[in-house]
Amino acid sequence: MILQTYLAATQDPAATGNTTASRFTAGFRDSFWDTSAFFKQIGDGFDPRVGFVARRDMRQTYVTFGVHPRPGLELIEEVNPYFEFDNITDLESVLQTRTGTFGFDMLFRDGSRLFLDHRDNFERVEEPFKVSGATVPLGEYDFRENSITYNSSAGRNFSGRTGLTIGDYYGGEKTSFNVGARWCAKPQLLFDVSVNRNDITLNGQSVAADVYGACVRGALSTRFFTNAFFQYNAASQQSVVNIRLDWMHSPLSDLFVAYTERRDTGGAGEVLERVFSVKLTKMLAF
Repeated sequence: MILQTYLAATQDPAATGNTTASRFTAGFRDSFWDTSAFFKQIGDGFDPRVGFVARRDMRQTYVTFGVHPRPGLELIEEVNPYFEFDNITDLESVLQTRTGTFGFDMLFRDGSRLFLDHRDNFERVEEPFKVSGATVPLGEYDFRENSITYNSSAGRNFSGRTGLTIGDYYGGEKTSFNVGARWCAKPQLLFDVSVNRNDITLNGQSVAADVYGACVRGALSTRFFTNAFFQYNAASQQSVVNIRLDWMHSPLSDLFVAYTERRDTGGAGEVLERVFSVKLTKMLAF
C-alpha cells in the first residue's frame, strides 16, 4: 500500500486567485493486482517560479485498475490488461479534459514489450489553435483513437521502438507513426533519437506535423549526472534545447542546474524563450 500527499503554496503580492497546490495519492500492487488513484488541484494563481506547472486552474482525478498475471507460456512472461480514467476540470468544476483508456500489454521473455490500447477522449478548446496551417476552432470535441506500440528489449546495447496510432482528431482524423532507436555506448553514456510523423485532416485540409528528437544522457560518477535534449517541430518551425546537470551532494539531496532555449528556425533564428534555473534540495531525516 502506498500513500503520498503534498500541500504547497506560493506568495506574490501581485498574485490573484488560488495560490495553492495539493495532491493525494493511494496505490496498491502485489504479484497480481495493480491499482492506484490520485486527486490533484492546482490554483489559478499558483506560480512556483523555479519549478514547472503544466496546467493551472485545474482539478484532476485519476484512477487505474489492472492485473498482471504470468500465464506460463513459452514466449510470454507477463500480460497486463488495465483500465485508466483521467478527468480534469477547472476550479469551477467545468470539464476540460477527459481520457478513458482500455489497454493490454504483453512482456515477452526476451524483455521486449507489445502495447495495445483504445482511448476515448474529450477536450474543451477555449482558444483556437493551428496545426501546420489548419485551425482547430472553439468547441467541445469527443474523439477516439487506437494504437499499437512495440519496444525491443532495453537491456541490450541497441534497442528500438515503433508505434502506430489511428483515430479521430478534433473533428478530423489523424494517423501517427513513430520510430526511435537507443544506443547504450557504455553504462555511463546513452544516446536516443526519435521521429514522429503525424498526418492530419482538419476541416477538409490535409496537413503533416513532424517532430524530431535527440537525447544524450551521461554519468560522470555515481553522484554527477548530465542530460541534454533537443527537439525540432517541423510544423511550427521551432526547436527546443534543454541541458540539465545534477549533482547528488548527499543521499536523496540534489543540486540541479538547467538551461532551456526555444528558438524560431523559420526566419532569422530568433530566440523565443531562454530560461536558466537552479534548484537545491536537501532531505532531512528525523
